[in-house]
Amino acid sequence: MWYVGLDLKGKGKIGVRVGRVVNKYKVAKHFTLTIEADRFDYRRNPEQVAAEAALDGVYVLRTNVSKTQMAAAQTVRNYKALCGVV
Repeated sequence: MWYVGLDLKGKGKIGVRVGRVVNKYKVAKHFTLTIEADRFDYRRNPEQVAAEAALDGVYVLRTNVSKTQMAAAQTVRNYKALCGVV
């Protein structure tokens, strides 16, 4: 449990300050927050962390080109080649 400084009182002010941090690092979905008038508490959400970790490095490419015109491996190569387009 974290007690906040005297300058931060009230759920609104504490919520705004905590919100800045979780939004900056994009981690809000990984924590359960409890905000009270003079303190806040946080707990990691292990199920959400595990679900996110399972998707690390996974992405889906969707195209309207048929499989007979372009194989899956070629689709990936073409997508990665887009970084060279100026």
